Amino acid sequence: GDPNGHFAIGSLSGIISTTQSLDREMISFYDVIVTASNSQTTPILSTNVTVRINVDDENDNPPEFNASSYQGRVSENATVGTVVARVFAKDRDKDEAAVIRYSIVSGEHSGRVEIDSRTGILTLSQSLLENEYRNLALMVNATDNGDPPMSSVVPVVILVDDINDNPPRFDKRQYSASVGEMAKVGDSVVQMIAVDADSESSGATTYELVSGHGLNDFRIASDTGWISVNKSLDRETVAEYRLNVRASNLVQHKRRKRRRRREAIFSDTVELVINIDDANDNIPIFSPLSYVGGVIPGADVGTLIVSVIATDADDGINSQLAYNITGDKKNRFHVNAIGGVVSTDVAVGSAGTMYNLNITATDNIGLGSTSPQPASVKIYVLSRDEQAILLALVHPDMIKNNTKEFIDMLNNITGGQAYIDKINKVSERNGSGVIVVGSEVIFHVVRNYTILTSDEIISTVELHRHLLDTLYAKWHVQKVSKIRHARGDDDDDLKDWEIVLIVLGVLLALTLLFCCCYCLCCGWKRQFSDDAGESQRRTFFTNSPVTRQNVDSTSSDSIQFYSSHPNNDPFKPPG
Repeated sequence: GDPNGHFAIGSLSGIISTTQSLDREMISFYDVIVTASNSQTTPILSTNVTVRINVDDENDNPPEFNASSYQGRVSENATVGTVVARVFAKDRDKDEAAVIRYSIVSGEHSGRVEIDSRTGILTLSQSLLENEYRNLALMVNATDNGDPPMSSVVPVVILVDDINDNPPRFDKRQYSASVGEMAKVGDSVVQMIAVDADSESSGATTYELVSGHGLNDFRIASDTGWISVNKSLDRETVAEYRLNVRASNLVQHKRRKRRRRREAIFSDTVELVINIDDANDNIPIFSPLSYVGGVIPGADVGTLIVSVIATDADDGINSQLAYNITGDKKNRFHVNAIGGVVSTDVAVGSAGTMYNLNITATDNIGLGSTSPQPASVKIYVLSRDEQAILLALVHPDMIKNNTKEFIDMLNNITGGQAYIDKINKVSERNGSGVIVVGSEVIFHVVRNYTILTSDEIISTVELHRHLLDTLYAKWHVQKVSKIRHARGDDDDDLKDWEIVLIVLGVLLALTLLFCCCYCLCCGWKRQFSDDAGESQRRTFFTNSPVTRQNVDSTSSDSIQFYSSHPNNDPFKPPG
C-alpha cells in the first residue's frame, strides 16, 4: 500500500509517521498494512491490519490560467456592455480553496473595461468613440479562496477595430468576359476588383457569387476576386451566363454557443456576363438517316430529286456543313455542298432503275469533323405506275408561284411527301382563240421510305376527297388519275424491245422502197397512155378537233390540249 515509502512505523511504539512530503492532488489516501508479532516466543505469532491514511488538503496551489495571455477584439463603436474577451483559470485544490475570483489589477485603459468576478467575462464599461484607441492593455488577476489565498496574473490585450464607414465600389455596373467551352476546371476567367476607401483592416473586401443561372459552374476567390471555371462547360447547353457578383466588407460577430455570424456592413453588387466561346466539339448528325427520291426518265440535268438534312450543335463556322456524295462512281448525281439538295448530273437510266448513294456532311465548311454515319439515299427512276396526274382548273402560274402551298396540299391528301415532276398547261380553243383552262400536275409520292404506286396515290386521295372540296377548294382539283400510256412527248424512254421493233421496221421500209424504185425504173421502158383521170382528193374532217403540241411550261416536254366547246367555262367547277 506504500510502494514509495512515504510512511514508517515504530517497531515497539506502533506510531506511523511520514518519511517524505505528501501531495493530495497526486494521491489523496494510502492503505498500509501493519503487522504485529511476538518475536520473543516460540512459535512466533503475528497478525495483520490495514490502516487507511487520508491526506488532508491545504491551499498549496495557485490558480492556473488556461492561456499565457488573452486577446480580444471590439469595434470602436461598440456599445457599453459589449463582451470583449473572457479569461479562465482553475485551482487544483478542493472545496473553498478552489473557488476563484477575477479582477482587473492594472492597465492604462483599465477603466474602459470591467470583468465579471465569477465568470471572467470582460465587457466595455465606457464608450471607445471619445478617443482613437487601437488597443486596450490590461492585467487580470485570479485569486483563490484559500487560507492564505493564492493568486495568478495574466495579460489581456483588446484590439479595437476601425469603423467601416465606406462601402466597396465597382467602377462599372456590368462586366463581360468570355471563356472557351473546352476550358478546364480551375482556369481563370476574369478578376473582379472593387475599391474601398477605408483602411485595409476595416475595408478589406470579400467577393462572392450571390445569384444567377449556372451559379455552381463558376467559383470566385473571396480575397482576390478571381473568377474561375468550377465545372466542365458546354456551349450547346448554356451559351451565356449572367451572374451577380457582390463585394462586401464582412465582420464576425460572436453568438451564443460559440457560433460566429458573418454580416455584411457595406456591399456593392454588379452583373457579370460570361459568354462561352464555341469549340468544334460536336459532329454533324443526319436526321433521318435514310432518304428516298424519284426522277422521271429523261429528266433534264440539274433536276432536283431530294434534300438531305444534317445538323451540327456547334456555333458559327463550326456548324456550317458541306455535303459530299460517295458511292456514285459514274457521277450521275450531284449534291449541293451547302444545301444538301441532290440533283441529276447526267441523264439517268430507264424506268425501274435504282441508285444507292451515300452522302456525308463535314462541318467547318468541309474542313472539320465528318458525320460518323452517312445518309443513305435511294433514287428510283420512275415508271408511269409510280406517278399520278392531277387536273386542276387553275393557271400553271398559280401553282408555280405557290409551290410550297401546293405541295403541302399534296402531302396532306396523300399522307406522304409529294414531288412535282412536271406541270402541263391544259388549253382549249374557242371563238376568240386558244385559252388556258387549267393545269395537269404530274407528281410522285414517297411514304415510309417507299415510292407509292399510282393506285396507292389515287386510293389515298379518295379518302381525303373532302379536303379537296373544302380546305383546298381554291385549287379546283377535278381528279387524280393514272398517266395515260399512249406515247407522247412525255413518254418514258424506249424499251429495248421497242428499239428492236423500230429497227426492223426501218429495214423493212427501206427494202420496200428499194423494190418500188426498181419497179419504177422498169416502167419507164413501157409505153402507156396519158389518159386524163379524175384527180384524187384527200379531205380530213373532224367534229371536235383535239390537238396536242409543245407549249411553254416548266419542262420542254409539257403538252397542251385543245377542245372546241365554246360554252365551256374553263375555270368554273363542274356542276
